[in-house]
Amino acid sequence: MTDKTPGDFQWFMLYPKYWPVWLGYGLLWLIVQLPFRWIINFGYGIGSLASLLLRRRRHIAATNIALCFPELTERQRRVMLKQNLREAGAALMETGIAWFWSDKRMRRITEIRGEHHFTQIQQQGQGVVMLACHMMSLEIGCRRFAMDHHAGGIYRPNKNAVMEYFQYRGRSQTGAEMLNRNNIRSAFKALKNGTAVWYAPDQDLGRKRCIFVPFFGVEDTATTPAAGPMVSLGKARLLPFFQYRKPDGSGYILEVQAPLEDFPSGDEVVDTTRINKLIEANVRRYPEQYLWVHRRFKTRQDPTSPSRYRKQ
Repeated sequence: MTDKTPGDFQWFMLYPKYWPVWLGYGLLWLIVQLPFRWIINFGYGIGSLASLLLRRRRHIAATNIALCFPELTERQRRVMLKQNLREAGAALMETGIAWFWSDKRMRRITEIRGEHHFTQIQQQGQGVVMLACHMMSLEIGCRRFAMDHHAGGIYRPNKNAVMEYFQYRGRSQTGAEMLNRNNIRSAFKALKNGTAVWYAPDQDLGRKRCIFVPFFGVEDTATTPAAGPMVSLGKARLLPFFQYRKPDGSGYILEVQAPLEDFPSGDEVVDTTRINKLIEANVRRYPEQYLWVHRRFKTRQDPTSPSRYRKQ
């Protein structure tokens, strides 16, 4: 008897409580059969509509933008917020593209730059930590890169069994290893075997798993310091990897940047601050494409401080 993975179908997934999820993914599959630009424009419409209905997420995004871009005028921040919520709708469509499109269609809309940085490290037999962040098109970037290179990704399993079924299958279809973030040893093992591991440390995982360092001028941003131990224990190199939708809307750029030298330094505060600065610099290039709807600044260094997301 073989062990089941989250990507294996099980009959209980057909229970009525899961029917809305099946319907939703069925509709997503139909939509992404359309031409690329139609798909993205449809996503923009979904995002605009959702911004009117999901007021809580709109408030979170508005708060994050105000914290991170104090130099902008109120009008400029409203424009960025509107663009960002439209991008969130497009990101839903991009998930469908990444999970349901053929390799041939994927190659037509993607361009990889700086790939030589990765191949040089791989030729030396080292593992690679692909340092990323939560740009909206991250599913596109991971799918496309894994089409050409053996890679794994640290991810959070979905509590809904059918959603996890689609997530696991969609992300692992090219042979990518799905590494549960609750079992970090699997990432170390993959790195020691020379595998590339995708890792995005730009989410607030709570006080127990984070330290507090600056991010976009917010001094006490809870950030996981795990990149240093991953590189050190996995005998790997840290390679920045970011993806963006092209300004003309024709597709995506996957950008592999030069590996970080002298990393880790042995000081987790210095290393984590350095990573946050790198992520910030890349987000500032296309800030409207970043996942601002996440409560990036929810954990305060002083637990008695009020929530930054409390409505005034």
